[in-house]
Amino acid sequence: MGQLLVDGGQSACRAAVIHNGIMVSTFTLPGLSFQQDAAGVQTIKTLLRDTRIALNERGSPRLKAAWLGLTGMPRDSRLRAQVCTAASETLGVGITAVCSDLVAAYVGAVGLRPGGVVSAGSGAVALATSGQGDLVEVGDHGALLGDQGSGYWIGRAGLRAVVRANDGWGPPTELGRAAELHYGPVTGITGRVRESKNPVDEVAQFAPLVCSAADEGDAVAAGVVRRAGALLAEMLETAARKATGGNVDGLVLSWNGRLLSNGQVLKRAFEETLAGALSEGATLSAPLGSALDGLKTMAQAPSLQPVAGAVQIEGGK
Repeated sequence: MGQLLVDGGQSACRAAVIHNGIMVSTFTLPGLSFQQDAAGVQTIKTLLRDTRIALNERGSPRLKAAWLGLTGMPRDSRLRAQVCTAASETLGVGITAVCSDLVAAYVGAVGLRPGGVVSAGSGAVALATSGQGDLVEVGDHGALLGDQGSGYWIGRAGLRAVVRANDGWGPPTELGRAAELHYGPVTGITGRVRESKNPVDEVAQFAPLVCSAADEGDAVAAGVVRRAGALLAEMLETAARKATGGNVDGLVLSWNGRLLSNGQVLKRAFEETLAGALSEGATLSAPLGSALDGLKTMAQAPSLQPVAGAVQIEGGK
């Protein structure tokens, strides 16, 4: 029998089935927006029904368990229990485990050990633990009040530079050409973003182009990206020091998301800003894998420490 893994993110939901320790089926579904109420549980049910249909189309093996890492996972234990029940009923599984997508990304990046991980996608948030206490989270305040250094933050700063340059009160930048290729005429970008069904994602799509322009030497883009790298590092170091009481010696630090894996200027600024923590004994390591890999690790591990308190399981483990 197989086990279903679902990494439910805002931009996309990635799912896989593991059978005999091997991922035998992977597929992608539309992104998830979870509300902290009964309507949010219904959203999960819809996602799981679509997942069940996709599994049937692929002839996947019968499932015994489902491991769900979901964006915006409710802190209310009653809602978490309702999500578990919905998964069990919709998928017909005996074991259901639910956690936030951040926890899945943490385990995917550093495994089941003490450490700190910053997840930088359209949003940004850091998670850390000493292994002796609760998980500490820094960030996760959304696009209006948080997400510093995220894809949205980089994309917005890049687009602001484009419209300012076009208006004549900002420095010239090659980002204007990149924006026109992606969005169309610069004069229409504001309207396109405003009318988008998902403005945050619309803006975040520009972030990889800003990072590429920075890597190619554009001064305006480089300024944006260097600041983003510093902000992500500060977020990660803050979480690590809060989790350990300030002593980061022996802690493994990493990241989740393609921005930090692919952007040279971004990664350099990130590493330079972490120099203080690294000099005190922390280590910076490339991520071991993705959030799906993290769910796979949890599904196969005899113990979920140090993240056990952040995972709700019904039906046994």
